[in-house]
Amino acid sequence: MKVLVTGASGFLGRHVLARLASRDDMDVVGLCRRPERMGDVPVTLVRADLADPASLAPALEGVAAVVHAAGGVSHLQDGARAMYDVHVRGTEELLAAAAEAGVRRFVHLSSSGTIAVSGDAEVHDETAERPLAVIKGWPYYRAKLFAEDAVRSTELEWVMLNPSLLLGPAAPAPFDHNASAPARLLDPLFAGELPVAPAGGVSFVDVRDVADAVVAALLRAHPGRRYLLSGANWTFADFYARAARIAAIEAPVARAPRFARKLFGLLPDRARSRLPADPVELQMASHFWWADSRRAVTELGWSTREPLETLAEAIDARRATEPAA
Repeated sequence: MKVLVTGASGFLGRHVLARLASRDDMDVVGLCRRPERMGDVPVTLVRADLADPASLAPALEGVAAVVHAAGGVSHLQDGARAMYDVHVRGTEELLAAAAEAGVRRFVHLSSSGTIAVSGDAEVHDETAERPLAVIKGWPYYRAKLFAEDAVRSTELEWVMLNPSLLLGPAAPAPFDHNASAPARLLDPLFAGELPVAPAGGVSFVDVRDVADAVVAALLRAHPGRRYLLSGANWTFADFYARAARIAAIEAPVARAPRFARKLFGLLPDRARSRLPADPVELQMASHFWWADSRRAVTELGWSTREPLETLAEAIDARRATEPAA
């Protein structure tokens, strides 16, 4: 099977490439804007841009399935247009080009934040109601939600994967060339800028387990089906306490009150500038992102690593990016 992976140079994209390249039944093509960043990898790399529809047709020649993992992340309000363009318009252009090229299966990497997010401490599965009222002020998740609408409207054989926060190590060599594993959630802890833990709850998953789910989605997932992918559902207080214990650094001493999320939007600009994160990010951290993955376990035969192992490897990867003392 010839498979095109978009976002090939990203954290998830590199792991997906590595996983697919390890199989004898996959002919893998990686699509990225800057193939030179990838180094010498055992897959075909194609330079193309979702914003340039003309560049997509050559990349899709002979492709049977697309794994769509491209897209940036910004939670800032001034990044809303960019998020819409890359996630919604970019997905629409890719779907149109894939249909024109005769692609059969389209595996869309979305986010658990388009379905499993709430102001209450609840665990959501794929039957949860569309949370537009919750995420409408969050540019990234709003764009991801509208991108899903585009996927559902296609006549391609689509499968939706909704992973929670991606953690874990960088991709294995040689796919780790000129790349590092992102762990932005850990940055405030390592910077000593987290006196209190956010009031909400985080869900995370090992990036390698998501790459395994991509293989299952290509080979045996039900068309027109969504699959949530989560390895652990913890409060932010538990997440940071466990991360601090593994890293042997100081943990937050308290948990922020639940009502705090309503106050962030009322702060004057001067006060906002002194916050350790953007007010949108602080609002998000006051919500619960807990997801139920039983459908993926049952239908895809999916399994996850021990979450503390994933967290420890994410911490190691985060430390590997720090400059030498």
